[in-house]
Amino acid sequence: MLAVAGVCLAGCGPVIDNPNAVQTETKPTNESLHLDSSLSLLAREGFLAPSVLNEFTHSYGVAINVKTYATLEELYQLVRTGQYDLGLMSGTPVESLIAEGALAELDHGALTNLHNLEHVFERSPIDPEHHFAIPYMWQTIGIGYNIAFDTDIPLSWKDLLEPRSESLEKQHEMKQKIAMFNEGRYVIGAALIYLGLSPNTRDPEQIAKAADLLKRQRPFVMAYEDRNAEKYLASGKAILDQAWSSDIARARKLNPKVRYSIPKEGVIIFMDHFVTFKKSTRRATAHHLIDYLLLPSIAARNSNYSLVASADHAARPFIDREVLNGPAYELPENEDLMFFLQAVDPTTSDLYERIWQEVKTSE
Repeated sequence: MLAVAGVCLAGCGPVIDNPNAVQTETKPTNESLHLDSSLSLLAREGFLAPSVLNEFTHSYGVAINVKTYATLEELYQLVRTGQYDLGLMSGTPVESLIAEGALAELDHGALTNLHNLEHVFERSPIDPEHHFAIPYMWQTIGIGYNIAFDTDIPLSWKDLLEPRSESLEKQHEMKQKIAMFNEGRYVIGAALIYLGLSPNTRDPEQIAKAADLLKRQRPFVMAYEDRNAEKYLASGKAILDQAWSSDIARARKLNPKVRYSIPKEGVIIFMDHFVTFKKSTRRATAHHLIDYLLLPSIAARNSNYSLVASADHAARPFIDREVLNGPAYELPENEDLMFFLQAVDPTTSDLYERIWQEVKTSE
């Protein structure tokens, strides 16, 4: 179990941006550049502002061909095609791709803005020395809720995962009113954290305990669907949901009664990293784009667009106040309550998938 070092990422208190802060940026120049005419980028859906990429194309003459993905399964399928130069992806696939030898080593000498990383992310748990991956954005998985419903603030995973422990009246109210992710590691991981276990456990008995808990929750689940906050929570169809912090921020734009809670047992935290692929012949151009995206004002624009927290500390003065003070930057007070999902061996991965299918099809 890997915990983030240095919990004071958000300043250990209310985040207040400083509009008067003066920032200097080391902007890549056109001098002596030999850039390719195009670049293929694989990125999570909704993370990078199209206007930012368009401006890079206008400034440097490099057409950015972007392919987005929504699920890990889709990501792996796209990576296997070998068509991409640069990727922006979360830690678990990055860890797997490093082990497979699919990623190229990064040239730190070409990344003049690398020093802008938050101190927490100076040593990513996936790749501590940033040989292959550079953290760019982060978010958590917690509990979304709607204050329009007469319900207590969900301060524990218990509120989401054990509705059977409530009164009969409350149980009736909660039937088919909970939305969960459709990704087994995320759902089982939350259950494991609630049970005081590692979300990366390889112990079949511990995974089975989490499965039993989720099977008891099953009658209360209205849907297993990723990015469900806007569809179910903001609309009032769901009372509680398992949600990304960024999705809750988007849902709040649709319905200001939507809120986000960090469960007391801890949360899974994700970092999305820039990587370059070994098969690419355009890695110098990829480095140039990475360095551009690490500019504080550019990183802030991507954060404001996606509502996802930036790993670029120097970007903070340029990030909208509602993003800094919203769900995106909420974290547990204790660093031991923040967990990264790790890649597991094929046997354990198959076990997680089998258990997950059992949960979804249970009555």
